[in-house]
Amino acid sequence: MRDINKKFSVRYYLNLVLVDEEERRYFKQQEITIFRRADKARRAAVAGEKRQTHHSMQHHKEAAPPPSLKPSEDNSDSQ
Repeated sequence: MRDINKKFSVRYYLNLVLVDEEERRYFKQQEITIFRRADKARRAAVAGEKRQTHHSMQHHKEAAPPPSLKPSEDNSDSQ
């Protein structure tokens, strides 16, 4: 069962009817779960973002630390 915004619930059922050669009918009902798979383009974009973030983090770790900041005369905002 799937709750939608905690306002109502949805159940999905698959109904199967088999008819044999003598016209007898056999019924089966099964509750099923339906879900959406991510689009290939969306998955590729997410994977690219993860690779880019990982690469930039490695680059940031390997970079030299910034020089220490010294007070200057033209930096009057710090007072």
